[in-house]
Amino acid sequence: TIDDGPVSFLTEAVVQGDILLRCRHLTKSGQRVSMFRCAFHTGYVPPKVLRLTKAQLDGACGDKRFADDFFLDLIFEPCDEATASQHLMKGPEKASGESSGEGGEGAANEAAE
Repeated sequence: TIDDGPVSFLTEAVVQGDILLRCRHLTKSGQRVSMFRCAFHTGYVPPKVLRLTKAQLDGACGDKRFADDFFLDLIFEPCDEATASQHLMKGPEKASGESSGEGGEGAANEAAE
């Protein structure tokens, strides 16, 4: 609904190459239900913000639960080699400061799914 407003997920993930992003809803019973997904290559990302509209999101494009003006903004910032190496050496759970407890995937991965 319009009252829902924006939702933000800070992941601070270092990404490069082909990316698959899935957004899932976690039901009260713990079941994961896919809401939408998208794929892109970081080499084609415009500076700062990649805006994906409802029509560009698999799963949302034909779903009437999403408003026609629904969009997803992915915000990027440049990352120097030293920072990228630091994130990659720590691993997802240590870089984000949390762990999901599922097979070593970090909170950044859970938020991105």
